[in-house]
Amino acid sequence: MTGDIKTLVQSASSGDADAFASLYEMYAQDAYRYALYLTGQPQDAEDAVQNAAMKAFRGIRALKKPDSFKSWFMRIVHSACMDALRQRRTESIDALPETAETPELGLRSDLAQALAALDDQSRSIVLLQAVAGYRSREIAQMLGLNANTVRSKYARALEKLRAALS
Repeated sequence: MTGDIKTLVQSASSGDADAFASLYEMYAQDAYRYALYLTGQPQDAEDAVQNAAMKAFRGIRALKKPDSFKSWFMRIVHSACMDALRQRRTESIDALPETAETPELGLRSDLAQALAALDDQSRSIVLLQAVAGYRSREIAQMLGLNANTVRSKYARALEKLRAALS
């Protein structure tokens, strides 16, 4: 699989749009799910992922390690989500829909509220690890942190979530 990714990244770096489309398809679902949890709005999540894909396609030549495409792309998605949240100044950044069940996210409202109470970085770490299934090393690359910092922030965030949900 990594050989395939390396080949696709090299082809995409040479301007092969089909190769980039294949790369995008591999991670689009994870990217959308992460963006949806982070922004709380389906339209914002779609826009963020689309903006991230365009930015990634334009900047793929700058990617030095083809094997790290996944974390590089998710970092761009994270940045696009933060941009979307900043643009939504009229709403509270931490606001999530106040329904009994949040169908787009598949979350109970108490869990959604507990996640919203976390700071942006902790919420990102929890969502990337628990929802998207990334390892702390990958999350560290995405967010520009040390892997040990990611693990400790994850543990503290889980404690806050447990306390809020009990």
